[in-house]
Amino acid sequence: FVISCASPTSTRANTIMKRLLPSKAVRERLGNCSNMTLWRYTHDEKIDFPQPTIIRKRRFWEADEIEAFITRQALAATGKHVA
Repeated sequence: FVISCASPTSTRANTIMKRLLPSKAVRERLGNCSNMTLWRYTHDEKIDFPQPTIIRKRRFWEADEIEAFITRQALAATGKHVA
């Protein structure tokens, strides 16, 4: 799912394209976690999980934010500090 974030006055050069993942794709990317686990992640401020964008009562996450979260978790598991 790709969404274009452009204002009516923007030019084509400064249009931002974001790849959005539905909750099923996010759960799969996180190792086939449950809906409840995904809910817990979004409500746990300590782990800094990205918040979804809601479109027509469906939750979508920016793919880049999910990948950054996974990277932060992997670095934390290895004891390396994230800048």
